[in-house]
Amino acid sequence: MQTYMADIEWLTSDAGGRKLPPPGPTYSAPVRFEGESWDDWVKEAWTLVAELVEAVDAYHWKAKVAFRAQEAPHTRLQAGATFEFYEGRRCVARGKVTGAGV
Repeated sequence: MQTYMADIEWLTSDAGGRKLPPPGPTYSAPVRFEGESWDDWVKEAWTLVAELVEAVDAYHWKAKVAFRAQEAPHTRLQAGATFEFYEGRRCVARGKVTGAGV
């Protein structure tokens, strides 16, 4: 499974996110990429796994990210790609791929 590095910002509850960021060291949820229409995303959502590398602060992770499924659209994980993690219809975090993982 190819991994990529990403910066992830967890949304506060005041911003519509979670009450607290996940404790780590891993988190997985459906992910929606910038430019993906809501209707298309709802039909074909993919789960992205984030593995904490460094907690910059409580709401900012540097993490390795990867899709769980082999048939997932791995080409979307390119440097500069932006995404959002969802819990149901609620966006709980925003992220940006920064490069290939180690």
